[in-house]
Amino acid sequence: MTADQFDVFAASLRTVFETMLNLPVVVERPSVLDGAAPAFEVRAEVEFSGAATGRAAMLMSADTGRKLAAIFAGAALAPGHRDFDDAIGELAHMVCGGAKGLFGVDGAWISCPSVDSGGGRLALRRRAPGAVRLIGRSECGDIEMEIEVTLASEGGREAAA
Repeated sequence: MTADQFDVFAASLRTVFETMLNLPVVVERPSVLDGAAPAFEVRAEVEFSGAATGRAAMLMSADTGRKLAAIFAGAALAPGHRDFDDAIGELAHMVCGGAKGLFGVDGAWISCPSVDSGGGRLALRRRAPGAVRLIGRSECGDIEMEIEVTLASEGGREAAA
């Protein structure tokens, strides 16, 4: 799995944030995760199934989450509140749905997002060897994505997205 194969997530992150929030995002070159990284206070995870399997998680600080949720919902929302979780979850769902659309395969599905805004506690990070990390930089703060998605090819072999 190479970092270059995850351009679809970078493109979707930029598109969703620019379209839905009018917020430009500069995405750094993807990298393969290696070792421990800091925990984040907000985590929204989407599972992939069918022709694409795995997961993608959007992670951020509580401050970044508050700013993004306020722009998206048009109201001040605090981590731990269900409307905050809905706003952040919907952003993650749109980013993953956009990436899924760019895979160019039929029969891939994504789950409803699972959001942990922790109400002040840090969201634990699961790590799998070879997961890819994207960092998006915005005026509201950094958004990190952890991606572990594999596409099944027509011949039954698997290739990383």
